[in-house]
Order: sequence, then C-alpha cells, then structure tokens
Amino acid sequence: MKKIISCLSISLIFISFLSHPMASTPSVHAATTIHLADSQASNYTKALFSYLQSTSGQHILFGHQHATDEGLTLTNDPPRVASEQSEVLNAVGDYPAIFGWDTLSIDGFEKPGIEGDVPQSIDNLAASMKKAHELGGVIVLSMHPMNFATGGDFYDTSGETVTHILPGGKHHNDFTAWLDNIATLAHKVKDENGESIPIIFRPFHEQTGAWFWWGAHQTTPEQYKALFRFTVEYLRDTKDVHNFLYVFSPGAGPAGDVERYLETYPGDEYVDILGIDNYDSPDNAGSDEWINGLVTDLAMLVDLADERGKIPALTEFGYSASGMSETDVTLDWFTRVFGAIKDHPKARNIAYMQTWANFGWPDNVFVPYKDVNGDLGGDHELLPDFQAFEADDYSAFRNQIQNQIYTDEHIAVDVADSQPNAYVVSPLSGSFIISNEETLRVRVNHDTPEKVTYTVEGSDTTHELTYNPETNYYEATWRPAAKFNGSSTNLTFQVTHRNGSVYEESVKVFVKASNLPVKIYTFDEKIDGVQFNGTYPETDSSNIDHLLLEEDGKLRFQVGDMPVEETWQELKLELTDLTSDEIQQTNQVSLEVLLPTSAGDGTIQAVVQYPDDWDTKYGMSETIQPLEELEEVVINGAVYKKYEASIHAPSPEGARSIAISIVGSQLDFSNPIYIDNIRLDNTFAEEPANPLLVDNFESYLGDQTLLSNAYSSNGDKVTLSLTTDQKNNGEYGLAYDFTIASMGYSGRQTSLGNRDWSETNAIQFWLKHEEYPNDLTIQIQIGGVSFEAYRPLNKDFNGIVTIPFTEFEPAPWENKPNVIIDKDKLTNVTQFSIYTGGEQGEGTLYFDDILAVHDASLPEVPGADDSPETEREPILFDFEDGHNDWSIVGGDATEPIITNDGINSSSLQFSFELNPEDKIELTTASIPTLFNEDEISAKLRLSAGSVIAKLFVKTGEDWSWYDSGDFLLKSGDVQTLTWSLENVNNVEHIQAFGFEFIPVDGDGTALITIDDITLNLEDQEESVEEDDETDNPSPDNNQEPEKELKEKLSQLENRLADLENKLTNEDNLDINKIKEELKNIRNEYEMIGIEKANIIKQLEFLEDQLNMASKETDKGNKGTSNNSDDADSKSKDVPDNDSAIDGPNNKLPNTSTSMWNYLLIGSALFLIGLCSMYLMRIKRLER
Repeated sequence: MKKIISCLSISLIFISFLSHPMASTPSVHAATTIHLADSQASNYTKALFSYLQSTSGQHILFGHQHATDEGLTLTNDPPRVASEQSEVLNAVGDYPAIFGWDTLSIDGFEKPGIEGDVPQSIDNLAASMKKAHELGGVIVLSMHPMNFATGGDFYDTSGETVTHILPGGKHHNDFTAWLDNIATLAHKVKDENGESIPIIFRPFHEQTGAWFWWGAHQTTPEQYKALFRFTVEYLRDTKDVHNFLYVFSPGAGPAGDVERYLETYPGDEYVDILGIDNYDSPDNAGSDEWINGLVTDLAMLVDLADERGKIPALTEFGYSASGMSETDVTLDWFTRVFGAIKDHPKARNIAYMQTWANFGWPDNVFVPYKDVNGDLGGDHELLPDFQAFEADDYSAFRNQIQNQIYTDEHIAVDVADSQPNAYVVSPLSGSFIISNEETLRVRVNHDTPEKVTYTVEGSDTTHELTYNPETNYYEATWRPAAKFNGSSTNLTFQVTHRNGSVYEESVKVFVKASNLPVKIYTFDEKIDGVQFNGTYPETDSSNIDHLLLEEDGKLRFQVGDMPVEETWQELKLELTDLTSDEIQQTNQVSLEVLLPTSAGDGTIQAVVQYPDDWDTKYGMSETIQPLEELEEVVINGAVYKKYEASIHAPSPEGARSIAISIVGSQLDFSNPIYIDNIRLDNTFAEEPANPLLVDNFESYLGDQTLLSNAYSSNGDKVTLSLTTDQKNNGEYGLAYDFTIASMGYSGRQTSLGNRDWSETNAIQFWLKHEEYPNDLTIQIQIGGVSFEAYRPLNKDFNGIVTIPFTEFEPAPWENKPNVIIDKDKLTNVTQFSIYTGGEQGEGTLYFDDILAVHDASLPEVPGADDSPETEREPILFDFEDGHNDWSIVGGDATEPIITNDGINSSSLQFSFELNPEDKIELTTASIPTLFNEDEISAKLRLSAGSVIAKLFVKTGEDWSWYDSGDFLLKSGDVQTLTWSLENVNNVEHIQAFGFEFIPVDGDGTALITIDDITLNLEDQEESVEEDDETDNPSPDNNQEPEKELKEKLSQLENRLADLENKLTNEDNLDINKIKEELKNIRNEYEMIGIEKANIIKQLEFLEDQLNMASKETDKGNKGTSNNSDDADSKSKDVPDNDSAIDGPNNKLPNTSTSMWNYLLIGSALFLIGLCSMYLMRIKRLER
C-alpha cells in the first residue's frame, strides 16, 4: 500500500493521510506528563519521547547505522558530509526512520569525520545530523570510545579503565575532555530556527558481554552504574546538554532474564529508553529458537518500560553480528523476524528496531542492496524480502513519520519535576581499598539535604560528609582501621533529605592496604605507655624520660657505664598500654633513633619480641647497620646519626605486649640517644602471582561477589559460588551451577592478562560432578585464537583432569581449522573459559586448582618452526582454479573478474577511474594464514597512469591496520610488490586481507591485473630478488611516499610557470640560460617517472617557444656569426617542429593557442546552455 501511495505522489497531504492506515490496535495518545532523565529537556526532545511513546502498538520505526554515508551503492565522495544518498533509499525508495551514527565519527575514525581533526569532525557530523533531521528522520548516537587507560581502542580490555576514569581516577580528566566533544556536538545540532535537534544517545552498550573495556568481565555492575550515571550527570548538569534521550542497551542473554538485564541498570533517573542488542546466527538464520528468544526479550522490555514509564526498543539487530553474506541467505529473514515481532501481543509494542551499517564486504553488510549503479553483479538476493518488510503497514520508514513528531500535541506534554535522589559515588561496593586513606563521595541531586553521614560496620559513631562545590559531591576522608586489612567491611551512608525522607546505601569494600597504622607513639608531649626494662649488660644509672629537641618531643634514653667494647649492647623498652586487639593486628613495627656522633663507628640494630615469648626475636641481623653509613642530621647545632628500621613481626596468639630493643655493638653510650615515632602497623601483601595458575579460588577473601565479578557470563545462566566442602586443596573450591535453556549453552570466562605458558604442555584442574547428558568445553585464548577441548559429563567423576594442548582445536567460529597451539602462541595466553552444552537442564560441577602444567608423559607442544616445509603452500592465490571471492569494498571500481589473459595465465582484474581523490580497497573472503611467515609478495600490472599500491591486513579484535607502505605502480611492465611482515602484530589473528590502490597520475580508465600472491620461502628469496632486479623495477626504488612525489611534481610545475612568466613578461632574456634550466626540469621530471599531462604540455610549449626564439635570433645574426657548430650544439635538445604542440605551419602563433582553446570551449558551453534553456521551455509548454 505504501509503495502505491509513493508512486501516485498526488499531494503531500494526501500521501501523509493514506500512508498511515488504521492499526488493528487502538491508538495510544501522548501522555500529558512524561518522566525523563532530564527534566529540562528541550521542546523537540520531549516531543520525540512523547511521539515514540504514543506510537506503541501502531508501528515500529526502522533504523540504519550510517544511513547516508556508508553503503555499496553510494556514489558521492567521502566523507559524505550532509549526504542525501542512502543504501536504504536506493533499495526501497524511502529513507529509514532512524539515522544512526557513532562517537567514532567525532573522533575522526568513521564518516563523516576526518581523522586527526576532531573540531572538523564535529562540524561534519553536526551537518549530517541536521540533514537527517531535515529529511524527516530521528537521530541516534552510539559510542565506541578508545581505552583511556591504555591508549588502545574499545576492544582493548586491559588497564582497569573504568576504575581510572571515574571521579578520583588518574584518567578522569581525559574522560571528561572526551565527553566535552559530545557536548559540543549536542550544542551544534540545531535546526534553522535555533531549536535543538534531539539525539537518542546510547552510551556504553552491550556491557553484559566481555568484548568492550566497559564490559562485564572488566567492569563490575556497580562500576558500570557509576559510569553511566556520571556520563548522564556530566552532560546534563555540567555541560547543559538538554537534547538527549538516554538509552540503556545490554546485549542479549538468556531470553527474558530480567535479573540479568537489570543487573547493571543505573536507575530510572538516568534512562529514557530500554533497549537490547540481539543478533541472529548465520549458521541457522531465522530459526524458531532465536526468534522465540528475541520476542521473549522484547516482551520483557515492553513490560519493564510500561512499569517504569520508559520506551522499549530493539537497539541493534541483524542477520548476524557480522552481517549477511552475498549469497546463500535465508530469503525471508526480514519478514520472518518482523512477522514474529508484529504477531506477538507484547513485542509488537516496541518503538523502533535498528540495524548496523553497510560498511562493505566481506562481513559488514546488514541491509540488502539494490544494484542501482549496475556494478554489483545484480541485486542482493534478500532485497525482495527487505522490500516486503518496508511495504508492511506495521513498519515505519521516513515517509510514515515525517511531520508527525514535532507537533503541538507532543511539544505540549509536561515533563515531571525531578525528585531528590542520591547514591554513593565512591567507594563502590566491591571496591578494593589499597591505601590508608580513602575519599568517600556521595552525590545528591535535586536537593540540599539536611545532612549526609556514614558509619563503619561495628561502630555506632556517625561521621559527616561535607559538600564540595568544586566536585558537586559530599565528601569525607576515611582511614580504615587496621583490623579490616585483608578482609572486608561495610560502610553505611545516609542522606537525610529536606522533605524528611532518608536514603540509605551500604557499600561493601575489601581492604588490601600495604600498611594501616594500629598505633603511633609520637612522644610529642609525653612517653606514657612505654616501660623501661633495663639494659644488657646491666647498668646502674640508665633511664628514660621525655625531652623536646627543636620543639619535637622525643623519648630520651640515657645509658650509664655501658662498656664500649661490648658487642651486644641492648637497651630494652616495652609497650604496655596496648589492647589485645591492637597487639593481634600488629605485624610490623617501625621506629627512628638519633645517636650522637660520639657514639663511634660500631653498628646498631632493632629487635621486636612479644612477651611472654622472650626467645623469638624479630628483626635480628636483618636491621643491622654501621653508624658510618647512616644519614647525618643537625638538631640545635648538634650532629646526630639517624637510624630507621621497619621489622616484620607477626604477633602470636596470647601475646600481652610488644617489646622493642635497640642493640648496639661497640658503641659509646656516654651521651643520650633519642627514640621517636614508634609505629605499629598492619601490612597486607598479596601472594606472589603464579603465571601458570588460572584460579585456586583462595584470593576472593571468601566473598561470593568478588568471585562473580571475576568471571563474566555467556549464554544461559551460570551461578558461581565458593564452597568449603567441595575442593581439592586450600580453603575454597568453586561450585559451577549451570543451566542449559534457550541459548543452548552456558559459560563463564575470566581474563588472564597476558601469560606466558610456553614451558607447559597441558591444562590441569580438579573436577567433580555427577552424571549429566551434557558436555564440558574448556576454552583458552592463546596467541589471539580461541582454542577448545571437550569432555563428556556422562559419568560420575572425582579427580584430576589433564588435557594436553595438542588436543585443543580452534573454536569453530574462528574459521581457522588448521591452526594449532605452538610454543610461540603460548607466550600470549589471555583468557580462560568454562562452557557447558548439550541437552536442556541443570547441573553442578566443582572445580579447583586450575593451572597450566608440564607433564612429561604427554605430547610436547611443537615449536613455531617445527612444521615440515612440505606442508606449507607458498602460493596463496594464483587464480588458476577460476575461484573468485575478491570484492571492492571501498572506492569507485568495477567488481574484479578472473581473466585468462593475465600475467601468468589466469589473473584477477578490475577497472577504475584514475581519480587522485579516490582510494580503492580490494579484499578477499578467503583470509590467508600468515602466522610465522616473514614475507609476502604479489605481481601487479597497470594499464595506464600510475598508482600507489599497498598490501594490507587488519588484525586482532580491534581490526588494527598494517600495510606494506607506498609502492609506486607504473603502467607497462609487471612489477612485484614485496612486504616484510616482521612488524605486523596479531598476524595470527587476521580479520581482513587485501590491497589498497590510490591513483597518482593519469586520466580516464585503467586496468589493474593481480597474480601470484605468494609467501616468499627462504630458499626462494634470492631468485625473487633476482627477478625483481632483471624483469621489474626495484620495489625499493618505487616506494617513495605519495606525498613526496606530489610535492616534487608541484615544485616542477611552479618552476615551469616561472619560466613561462619570464618568457612572456621580460625583455633581454638569456635564451641559453633558460634552455639549460628547462633541460634540468625535464631531466628531473623523467627521473620521477610519472606521466603528468599538464607538465608534458608545459615542457613542450616552452621548448617550442625557445626554439622559435632561437631561430629569430639566428636570423638577426645571419652573416655576422660563423659559429654554426655552436648553434647546432645548442639546438640538439629542442624537439623538431613536427613534434611541437604548435609548429611554424599553424595559422595562429603559439602564444595564442591556450586563449584560442578557451574561446572555443567557452563558445561550446554557451551554445549548450542555450539549448538546455530552450528544451526546458518546451517541456513547460507541453505540461
């Protein structure tokens, strides 16, 4: 019906009326009062929310990421600022209702951004968003921020990034500076009346997965909530952004699992739209299982949105996470999925569904294309189904929503006032306290509270937090008591609002401080609590008292008649005022001693004892120092030696006090010594990390939350818990309670950082379980590849499992069946996962002591170079089998074909325009294995002009780009491009492989022919080099960067222009000198080796002019000069008249040629213009 209406186009009013048929469900009118995350939302922003809410049950909007700047059928030049071209428009005749972009455009990494120029990128994106608004669309902004802690991309999950960017973190300012760019964009996106255009903003999506640095494996639920809240508050309250609707959009998991969905939910005060990202699987696309799970999730969202006054949406969906293939797809996928959503009584009430961008083949096409330009080999086979999806009355594209959103009705809705709310900013529940001071922060919104306080578990004392206007937080400093070190405690915060309501939140923290003070004796005023226990050898007149030295209190120790020759001179003190708790909490004693220089050159040490155990002496021999090595300090004009000691002294059960002895050897104690700052500490030190240990479950302090935070979820539900009953060693083991339901598998995974297991050959663990109709999969990411080993659970088991690495195979989805684990890969072990699969049901497995081992009875892991040379196929592509899975994914070029008239029989070939502004990217779906390879080469031939050629790969989860560097490919002979792979990272994990070509010179159409893409074997290297030297130009000589070549050509053009100016405007020229300069320019030009038509014309024109000038000079000098040989020698480099642009037989003199050509061209254009005007007038009359 919609297509008929579109074709009739009788009038805009009529189209608007007919294109909105009556829905089967009652119309839902806009609410008179809505609840938004921003109570000050702009008119258009609240109108958009009201509209989306009112369309529930009437239609579902369709959205497309990069709708107007990415696509296989778009023909305008990048970066396509404010483009009106659209893949969807070309496919179905209408724009999507929703136009999506990402913050990568702001950062310059995606269109319409400009890499390296953030301000221009912001302007470009603002212009594109304005255009989308003018076209009648709704705007969505997703985000993929770089890793602020490491400098890596969003897939870099190292660096504990969220911890460091939250308030108080060392990269917090970097994060807010990046958010400032988003705020700048928001303020720039206004319509022609200055009204802010609303943006649906989707921060930190798919957090339930482990692939982003803000994901579940790297970020606790509390950290994620804090990050989301801070982002909203900073943009809304600090940067005054009031045209955002905020989206919460986890990735799909077990269908309808409300608990999992809300685990990271930041609260209703921060969210406007409840979304979910859910992609199908290409192996069985459109399956009932996946569709049923999808509609179950959407029904859950609709229920939650209805309860909370939010909007439900399918924020990302697609044929698969990597798009669709060119062929062999489920031909009714779109209508099958949409039909299921539309027919479900709840799922049908979502507001919109958005798919990802058509970045290009081989794995980033999400919308079927229509071959409107005739260069894609025909329409995509899913196009008819996508057209049927668009034609469905329940789907809404641009035409169905145009002029329906920003109406008086929707603008008139009221936004409810924000209610007071509060939450703890830091520390977050589950945090580790690693210092002896921690800043406590509480955020209070929309209120000035009566008071904000906290209490510590086990204490009734209330401590107050005070408001800091610089941070907008209520703050206090907490010094954890030593008794908490190495354990956990709860902090309870209370906010008493002005209306009398009280908000209370308890935060559980884990204290692992390097040292916490138990008690400090500063002796500033007295020496109470310190007992003098005499000396050894005994002396009669020794004593202790209090004394001020430069107004700093000290304990003075006066020793009488101590023999200087004695080697054990012990001065004894005892701390008698300590409680039993203070004694038990102490495991380190520190002190300072000042000795007069008259003490001599003996040694000093400190000893600690716990009475009544007088036999155990801590610090003995460990703290001994010669006085001559001690630092000298001056106090009241006297010089002292300063001795400092810290003694590790764990207290035994039943100790009643702490005794401290200062022990000298052959010291003169005739003058007093001074003792200060006796400090009793509780220290905490982690066990030294064992790089081979995955987990023995002893490091979680017995806390289930810490355990759960260490392992992220995948698939159906898995509950982890520490068990003291089922274990192999130590205090704890792991209980792994799994469920197999709609997802068909369940699992947990943990990050290992970057471990070196190269000296091991197996993974080992203790396992106990009953009989289950399921299987266990151990998955380890090794060398960038996920490898798996399998074990049935069909029999009861209790014991040690050892699986050699030789039994592991690449995970099926890696699509690398021939890759094996070798020693080189084992130097980079990054992730460990436990999965269960099989029949639906539940079960419990018990694990302990998971570690990599070397077992001499098992096969050794091969070295990286142990594979026989005969197994290695050096030729990657020779195109002799006629198979062609190469495609153009960027630039203006024909799709490649296999030609039999190639370089070496069959070759790959395509044509393109020699446009220096273009950049052509050619890739293959058959990604080669280049791991442990040194070099790769390819034979290339160009039919005309010249181009810069590059081989490239994209590697790792972040698709990092590596290329061969600029290789100048000139027309004519076959050339060999050779690339050393030594600097390519993650070569074992290649995501894309192909060529890039950038035209440098020439006009018209050119052909590139490619053949013999080869791995260069060591025994072939010499012959390859010889072939390059004899048959083809040296690659090294042709790899001058494109920029330098253009600069040289530009310099030559300027020099030629200067010469032409001299010839035209100056008299009495030295013709011979100009000829010499022109000759030099020609030589330099020929050395560059690029054909540039305008330079050739300039050269020939000037040479002809000089030739004519020479002849005139010869005529004038005829009969007066006999130097004919000299004249002949000067004309050797001047072309013959027949080859000149303007010879002597031309009717017009040479100096008029350019002007004459311009006159002819201008006349022709004038005549064409008159004809066009005449034809247009005839057409108007015919109408």
